[in-house]
Amino acid sequence: TTRFYTNGVETIDFDPNGNIRLLNNQAITANASSITVGTSATTVDSFATGDVRAAKYVFVARDSGSTQWTTVEALVVHDGTTASITPYGITNTGATTQITLSATISGGLVLVQATGAAAGTVVNKQKIYVVGS
Repeated sequence: TTRFYTNGVETIDFDPNGNIRLLNNQAITANASSITVGTSATTVDSFATGDVRAAKYVFVARDSGSTQWTTVEALVVHDGTTASITPYGITNTGATTQITLSATISGGLVLVQATGAAAGTVVNKQKIYVVGS
C-alpha cells in the first residue's frame, strides 16, 4: 500500500489491487475550464473515434447574468460512423434548462456540442473517457 500524507495526516492510499481510498474528509475536485456558447451548437469537447469509444460528462451551465444554473450528466458512445448522447439527471435552479446537448462525428472526431438557452451561456464540464474495442 502506498500512502500520502498532508501535514502528517494520511489523506490518500493506493492498495495493491489498484484501489484508491480518500481518507479524513478528502475529496476529488477539478477546476473545469469554461466555454461560452450561444443559441447554436458549439463544440465543447472532441475526441478521436479511434482512441475513445465512450465518454461520461458532468456539465454545469449558467446564464450570462449568473441567475439560473443547470447541471446535467451525459453519456456519449459511437460506432465510428454515428455518435449518440443521452443526457440525464437534468437539474435547474430556475424555470429554464440552460443547455441542450448533441453529438456528431466529423473528420474522425466525435464532437460533443452544447446549445445555450440564450447568448452568453457559460458551460463547464468534467469528463471521463473510456477506451473500448
